[in-house]
Amino acid sequence: MKIHPDYQRRVNAVIDYIEEHIDEKLTLDLLAGIACFSEFHFHRVFKTVINESLNDYVRRVRLEKAARLLKQKIQSVTEIAYLLGYSSSANFSRDFHSRFGVSPSKFVARPLQHAETQETQETQETPETPETQETPETPGKQDGGRQKDPSQLEFSGIINLPILNVLYLRTCDGYRPERIRKMYHELLHYAADRRIVEADSRTIGIGYDDPDCTPPHRCRYDACLVIPPEKIADFESPFRYRPLPGGRYASFSFVGTAEHFWPAWDRVFSNWLVGSNWIPENRPHMEYYLPLSSEKTDFHRAELLLPVRPINR
Repeated sequence: MKIHPDYQRRVNAVIDYIEEHIDEKLTLDLLAGIACFSEFHFHRVFKTVINESLNDYVRRVRLEKAARLLKQKIQSVTEIAYLLGYSSSANFSRDFHSRFGVSPSKFVARPLQHAETQETQETQETPETPETQETPETPGKQDGGRQKDPSQLEFSGIINLPILNVLYLRTCDGYRPERIRKMYHELLHYAADRRIVEADSRTIGIGYDDPDCTPPHRCRYDACLVIPPEKIADFESPFRYRPLPGGRYASFSFVGTAEHFWPAWDRVFSNWLVGSNWIPENRPHMEYYLPLSSEKTDFHRAELLLPVRPINR
């Protein structure tokens, strides 16, 4: 996989910062700012370049440094926990046991050679990074590796999108396909009753959070219906209106089921973005569905739109 030098430089700056501030609170907005990336997209950029999620990387670095400190037998478990940015020794012990298979106190009590052997075995048995990137031929995150991903994804070009007026519903309890389908049903039924939906109307899906960084049940999603300016009104709660920002977007034609959207976005970053001369803008990416008159099947047809600007701007 080709990675543009600018992407590598920005991610390396974050890695250096993490190493120098491992005892501090390392938030997504802070690290995204170090890399000069949008919070919307930084976690995916980091995962693509490092082949490991941001949270997993920070946790692994902390625990591996903790293991080295424990083997020196100079500081207590509690001192090491706070030294490496943990809010409590209980949280540290839980993560350490998950990583090395033993508690910190038992790790300290082992002979040095045995502890080193245990750490090496754990590293060999549990690789910290996957060996391959997701591609159209490999399973995505949602199918658990049980079957081939039959979705289609193709770069269409850079487009200029106008400002879009949308009526929308929002959920803040995760990307559950059944919940999202219900939201679109409620949205379209409400719009049809008010005669603001037409055969060529288009819907848009916006996911704001990454389950690798945000608890899955806390992820936010907007189900949107594009409406003409003359149909803007004071809509009853929970339906709301807002304009979506226009601008330059990288467009990708997509065909797949609801479960294929997440791995498709990963492929946008790994197979195109980090090797391109474009960088993501600080605006959410969108799933722009074909008109409602399209044939109804289990497969969705949409344009995946990633806001971008030239990398050297």
